[in-house]
Parts: sequence; C-alpha cells; structure tokens
Amino acid sequence: TGNDFTIFVVAKYTDTTNNAQKLFSIKEDTDRLNLSLNSSGVPNLKVVDDLGNTGTVLADTNSTDFFLVNTRCRKNIGSNGSKIHIQINDTTENELQVADFNNQTGFDDDVKFYIGFADNGGANSYFKGDICELIVFNRSLETNEIADLKEYLNNKFKIY
Repeated sequence: TGNDFTIFVVAKYTDTTNNAQKLFSIKEDTDRLNLSLNSSGVPNLKVVDDLGNTGTVLADTNSTDFFLVNTRCRKNIGSNGSKIHIQINDTTENELQVADFNNQTGFDDDVKFYIGFADNGGANSYFKGDICELIVFNRSLETNEIADLKEYLNNKFKIY
C-alpha cells in the first residue's frame, strides 16, 4: 500500500554539539516523512499522510556516536490507520498506532528524497556526521527479515 515502508540507517556523529539533526526525509509540498534525532539525540520518526494526519514515535534511548536506526510503517489490515515503529541499536522497538493515518494515494511522482538533510531551512537541517549506509524498502519487512538485516549491518559495522 501507499503506507508501508522500512528504513535502516547506519550513521556516526562527527559533531555532537547539537544532537537535533536530520537523517532522512521525504517531501512533497510539505515533509511527509522525517527521520531525525531530537535535541537529546533520540531518534524519532514523524509521518504525515495525504490528508494531514500525523504521528510521531520516539526510540527508547538517545544515540551514541555510532548507531543503527530501523523504522517502519505498516497499514492495519481490515481497519483504518497504521502502526509506526522505531528502534535504535538493539534496544526495545517502540511503536505507535496512528488511527487515521492512511496515505491513500501514496507519494506523488515528484516527491523529493533527502538524505542527511531536511528541507526546512533551519540550522538543524543537516546531519553532522557520516551516513554509512541507508536502506529503504517500499514495504514493511517481516520480523525475521528485520533481524537478518540488523545482524548483517551490525556484523558489517560492529555497532553493538
């Protein structure tokens, strides 16, 4: 559906003086998806559907200088809404039920993807560090697929 996605980001700070930084965003007329770190360095995912319904979910803990974030969105089967999930490193995965989030039309053809940047014009628009790997799926991965990909990325980058 137009809702479902999974994103993995492996990144490393080079400047931690201001942790509020953008990792990945999708923008049409406004930001529709924003994966960022708040001022405490906690990863968060904000989604906005085509009717303006929004949801934001925060990870359990703040990021270290080197981290793996995975996040996904899955449309509820047989009802309205979606669940959005976020996890940093190997901590508990947090989820949020967004009752009215449906994104019926998906994303437009002219959608813009931003990596390490969000087009919001603010001082915290850029990620101050290295993005080692970014993997984006246009579906919500199953639990075993997520575990396999986390194991692959952790083995490759020695994160935790």
